Amino acid sequence: PAVPQLTVPGNHDIPLYDIVRRFFAPLNRYKRYITPDLSPRFDHEQFVVLGVNTARSFTWKNGRISLEQIEHIKQTFCGLPFATFKVLVTHHPFVPPPDDPSPALVGRGRRAIDVLDACGADLLLAGHLHRHYHVDAKTHHVRIKRTILVAQAGTAISHRRRDEPNAYNLITLIPPQVEIQVRAWTGQRFEPLTSTRYAKIENHWTRQE
Repeated sequence: PAVPQLTVPGNHDIPLYDIVRRFFAPLNRYKRYITPDLSPRFDHEQFVVLGVNTARSFTWKNGRISLEQIEHIKQTFCGLPFATFKVLVTHHPFVPPPDDPSPALVGRGRRAIDVLDACGADLLLAGHLHRHYHVDAKTHHVRIKRTILVAQAGTAISHRRRDEPNAYNLITLIPPQVEIQVRAWTGQRFEPLTSTRYAKIENHWTRQE
């Protein structure tokens, strides 16, 4: 049986040097060969995953969220029951690596974070930086009232590894807990590198191990 998939485009899905296509049909090939849905959603009885396209023609490398997309996030997540585990997927990150605060983050990210905070988002998934790490969004966006987990994916197959092995995240949800396992390439196979479990206690995610 087919495995459910949810994909979002990144900056490399937009042509850089083909100027006409970049500005007038930036994601035509993505929509033709991958999916025409630029705002995918997956619903399960325990969780909902929403994808948002942050790739832009003008800011080719750095992404951005539009006001319309922020409103869409609000309408989606604020309309869900409190107990539903809410996941947002973007290509560009909301939170920098713990050891490097310099990378550009997604444009209008602070405005979107305020909505995610108010609507009870639980987990933000992103990539772009080719580095794996998971943190609490509150460590960077200190004004938000609750914790939001951030799980950044490394690069699974690219050679641009940023001094890290190729890796991907395996996320297991067992309410009220979620486990984030980084599986890294050893030269022969992907094997567990780190595994961290969080539990939701009084509307806050607490690290268990």
